[in-house]
Amino acid sequence: MLAYKVVLIVFLVVPLNGQRRRNTAGTYKVPQPRIEAYTPVGFSVSIEDSPGIRLFAFHGSVNKELEDLEAGEFSKDVLHTENGRWTFEDRRTRLHVGDIIYYWLFVIRDDLGYRLDNGWFEVKELVDSPFELSPRPPKRPTPPPRPSSQPDQNNQPDTSCNTIPQQTTTTTEAPDKEREAFLRLCELTVLNATQALLSLQSQVNSLTITNQKLTALLEKYPDGRKLTISGRLQKDDDALTITRFVLREKLDLNPDVVSATRNSDGSITFELSNLTDKIEVLEAAKEKLKNSRVIIS
Repeated sequence: MLAYKVVLIVFLVVPLNGQRRRNTAGTYKVPQPRIEAYTPVGFSVSIEDSPGIRLFAFHGSVNKELEDLEAGEFSKDVLHTENGRWTFEDRRTRLHVGDIIYYWLFVIRDDLGYRLDNGWFEVKELVDSPFELSPRPPKRPTPPPRPSSQPDQNNQPDTSCNTIPQQTTTTTEAPDKEREAFLRLCELTVLNATQALLSLQSQVNSLTITNQKLTALLEKYPDGRKLTISGRLQKDDDALTITRFVLREKLDLNPDVVSATRNSDGSITFELSNLTDKIEVLEAAKEKLKNSRVIIS
């Protein structure tokens, strides 16, 4: 686990092969797959190759709907193309006309992850199998009612390392390649999350600058830092003393009060040293004085 953490942190700083990654979010859609069911056994799921694709993963079950991003009865990463297509193959499952294959696909292209969710395919015909026969193919459960909707296309990059395809079927790739694919996907997850955080940080910086400009503008107004205390106040005490007492005892605040003046109606107008303190006083008064006879505005 520690080794994985170290690897992911390094990937955040140094892109693979020293190349700057291209931002292709939203420019690629996982195509509808070509699915063929074979007789007597087997089926295949494939998509056409496209520049930049590094991995194709299939997750599916027969006659059993998948819950969210469930791994499914069949789950495999495909790391190489064959005849210009990325192809998942099953050579043991016996299908019948009317069976339904539920699936979701995952593709890594240009170092970003894309999904095709909620896919389903109804077997309407069986073609001759190109595979060698496997003995005792497993029996299939009875198909449920045909779904009413078609696959949902997810155009956004996938950013969840928790959705990494889990190997539940026998694969021909070596364990090292499976581990490489796992680390690769985690790396892309972290990179995608980092891009999102950098975008948010840029927005925060922009808002901070805007806030500073507005604060400086308001500071120039004569009453920009002034507030008024009204309501049930003692009329004989010093205005500055009353102001500091209310702020400390009622609001649990101790801002720098520059001045305080008693008005003809008995209210007190006071000035704080900065606009930030004024905002803090108003927020505290809104919460703590809502059932009080003292009002700060």
